[in-house]
Amino acid sequence: MNQAVYRLLSLILKVLGLIPPSVLRPAGRALGSLVYRLYYRYRMIARRNLRFAYGDELTEARVHALARDCFRHWGQVLLETAWIVTLTPARVRRQVVFHGLENVPPYETRQGGLVVAFHYGHPVLNALMGNIVGRSTMIVIRRFDFRPIDLLIKRILGQWGHRVAPNRGTLADIISTINDRGTVGLMPDQDVDSDRGVFIHFFGRRTCSNRGPARIRLATGKPVVPVYNYFERGRYHFVVGPPFDLRPEPDRTKAVDRVTQQWNTFAEAVIRRRPEQWWWLHNRWKTRPYHLWPRAKLDKDGPRIAPH
Repeated sequence: MNQAVYRLLSLILKVLGLIPPSVLRPAGRALGSLVYRLYYRYRMIARRNLRFAYGDELTEARVHALARDCFRHWGQVLLETAWIVTLTPARVRRQVVFHGLENVPPYETRQGGLVVAFHYGHPVLNALMGNIVGRSTMIVIRRFDFRPIDLLIKRILGQWGHRVAPNRGTLADIISTINDRGTVGLMPDQDVDSDRGVFIHFFGRRTCSNRGPARIRLATGKPVVPVYNYFERGRYHFVVGPPFDLRPEPDRTKAVDRVTQQWNTFAEAVIRRRPEQWWWLHNRWKTRPYHLWPRAKLDKDGPRIAPH
């Protein structure tokens, strides 16, 4: 059954890839509007996250508008993926506007490193950019529960020459890849349990964030380079940020906290420019500090414990 569904999804992707993006984009945004109206649970998660992140900065009308625009954006992303996977390097140069290329070292001098991105713009486009600080690329992603989607995503990333690895139990492999002058790509912007993260400030809230990038940086000594992309006026823009300033820190705990905070501060600044292009449908503040249970839900008044 999984293989049959996978083949059907592959066929749908191939057919959609024949449709120009000028048609896919409005169709995707219309699909997103429809899902926003029909899917109560995720509509409420998006609104709750926006209220919790922005507080009094946004009116209730603005919260609703941003949540709706978020659904529209990700509807566009869903259908547009069929077009993006057809891009060759030559077509990418024509279709995507690049910024920050001065932060990309010449190929012959690349020593490997960690590239951190987040669920913003079009995440698949981040993978297409390939080897930014190294000579080969390993993409670390979570395993999807729905097996056909998992197979499809791995095939898409693999067709661009990337090695795809699960997000658990691969630390030694990641370190080995970077030390061998390779690039490892992560998107560590989602919630993690408190035993896998550290609490930093994100949108003015204590937020549990993945400590993996900091541990990798300390283990390898190689650069951590932030990247992201965004959609504006009919085109995608891909941005390579400068490597994070990582001063020596004798206290390992403080070093992990500082690297993790740097990454989240960068991500927040980017998200605030175009908030509708971030994945607000994820319960980002589910894990709360200083509670008997590490997971908590947010209601309209803020965090509350959700025992299970």
